[in-house]
Amino acid sequence: MVGIAGSGKTTYVRSKLPGHAYVSMDELQKDGSWMDKRHKLIERYGKERPLNLAGLSSRNKEAECILADDALKDGRDVAVDDTNLTPEIRRPYVLLAQKHGAAIRAVFFSNTRVGRYRNSKRKGRDKVPDDAVTGQIARMERPTEEEGFDSILVMG
Repeated sequence: MVGIAGSGKTTYVRSKLPGHAYVSMDELQKDGSWMDKRHKLIERYGKERPLNLAGLSSRNKEAECILADDALKDGRDVAVDDTNLTPEIRRPYVLLAQKHGAAIRAVFFSNTRVGRYRNSKRKGRDKVPDDAVTGQIARMERPTEEEGFDSILVMG
């Protein structure tokens, strides 16, 4: 999934990809024990990582990659439900899929007005601050086949 907060990524995954392994920090963080789970997950791998993950932007991204790698090892399809705004952020997932010989598809939610509107209607912790959404829009780059995607579905 590629798109700003509120753009429809989670709705799409739940309705169109119900059999996929679901990798989502938002979902995992709803359980207050996520930080402990993340630490144990990363610790479990020790020096044996699915890829060289040293360049990842956060420990959450590292944990997402580990969860995706586990599912791909089991032969499952994976949906990474995150903003994945830039090629650099998407790269580890592409490499993991290539490592396992999986098809790689991006679903790009290009309509930022819809995302901004839907996010504005959210309440509490589900609502992303407006300035953060503006920053997401500024950073978002359309996925390309040159990144390694086999197909790109654009949702307007």
